[in-house]
Amino acid sequence: MAKHRRTNLDNRPEDKIAARIDGTSRRATILAIAGESVRVRFDDDGTEQDLPHAAIERNFSDAARKANSRRTRPAAEAAREGWKTSGARKVGRPAAERSTTSATVRVNEDTWELLGRAAAAGLIVSRQEVVNTFLDGLAAILRPQLDRLEAEGSGDA
Repeated sequence: MAKHRRTNLDNRPEDKIAARIDGTSRRATILAIAGESVRVRFDDDGTEQDLPHAAIERNFSDAARKANSRRTRPAAEAAREGWKTSGARKVGRPAAERSTTSATVRVNEDTWELLGRAAAAGLIVSRQEVVNTFLDGLAAILRPQLDRLEAEGSGDA
C-alpha cells in the first residue's frame, strides 16, 4: 500500500495509531482506508470516526514494521511491541547533574542584555550559569543563618 504523501506513514487496516483530535492525542485502531480518509475505532470509548490521514500523529504498527525490517521476529509480535509505550532509548538533552526547577524571574532589561553580550563575547558561560552561581553564593550565606534561627526556634518548644 502506498504511503500517504503528507505524513509518510504506511497506514494499513488493523494498525495501532495515535491520532490528534481537537488538540488531544487518542489511541485508536485503523478499521479501513478510503481515499483521503481513514476509519478508526478509539480504544478509550470504542467509538468510530472517519479522519484525514494528517490527523494520524504516530503509527505504532508502522514503526514496529520498520524496526523489524530484518525479520528478526514474527510480524504480529513486532506489531504488539510497537503498541507499547515509548522505547527505552534515551533521547533529548542529558539530565542535569543536580536537580533543577524552572523559575520565572524579572530582570532589568539592561542587565539581561549586558549578560547576553558577555556570553556572546565568551566572558561568561551563559546567563543561566551567572544567575545560578549568584544564587548558590547567596544560599551559602543564608543557609547557616537560617539553620541557627530554626534551631533557636525549635529549642523554645
